[in-house]
Order: sequence, then structure tokens, then C-alpha cells
Amino acid sequence: MQDNEKYARELYEQAKNYLDTAKEKARSPFKAAEAMYAAQTCVELTLKAVLMKLRGEYPREHDVGGELFKLRDDPRISDHIRGKIPRARFISRQLHMWREPSLYGYDEEKVSPKEIFNEKDAEFAIRYADEVYFTFSSIIYG
Repeated sequence: MQDNEKYARELYEQAKNYLDTAKEKARSPFKAAEAMYAAQTCVELTLKAVLMKLRGEYPREHDVGGELFKLRDDPRISDHIRGKIPRARFISRQLHMWREPSLYGYDEEKVSPKEIFNEKDAEFAIRYADEVYFTFSSIIYG
């Protein structure tokens, strides 16, 4: 297995760990923000795994959906997956917007993440993370 492919699989496995963590944290009513952060990290690592597999690199930023979008015409991507890339870009951007508040809250106003996010928010983020994670498994393992 080539180094890029191996590293892509390792990133994808990390993404799964974050997805599992998000689901575990969401079981506690006081850990919704932590679940949201883990869900965002799952999406980020999933998309970085895809970029690593197809391009051999990824940007060192948290929202990489735009970079994935640039690959939508890559012949190695099936039509089925290609049609889901715009949605993955949207999800990446949406969860990225929630990343900082889920980690720090609104620190200038002294509002903690626990005051911002609730269980429904966490469930929503996990559904998004699940969708992205399972959408791209065929690229990682195909």
C-alpha cells in the first residue's frame, strides 16, 4: 500500500474515532458542545483522508470542503459520490462555523459552549458527520 493511501486510511480511522466520541458525548445532556466539536473533527478528517488519497496532500485548515469541491471532476470519483460533493462541502462549512463556539463559547462575553449548544444541536451535527463519513468510504477503501 502506498504511503498516501496508508495515511488516508489512518485519517479515516481517526475520523471514525471522533464520530464514535461524538455519539458517546451526545448521550450526556451536558456534553452537547463536545459532541459538536467531535462531529466537526470527524468531517474534517474524513475530507482530509479523501484529499490525501486523491491528491496526496490537504490544506492545513479546518474547512477543506472547498478543496474537495475542486476534485469533483476527478475520474476516480464515481458519479454517485460526485453528486454528493456539493453537500459535503456545505456540511463541512456549516460544522466549521460551529467549531470555535463549540470549543470556546463566546469568550469575550463569557458565554460557555454549554450555554450555546443543546442535545438537538449535537444530534444534528452527528447526522451530518455520519452522512459525510459513510459517503466517502468507497474512496478510502475502494
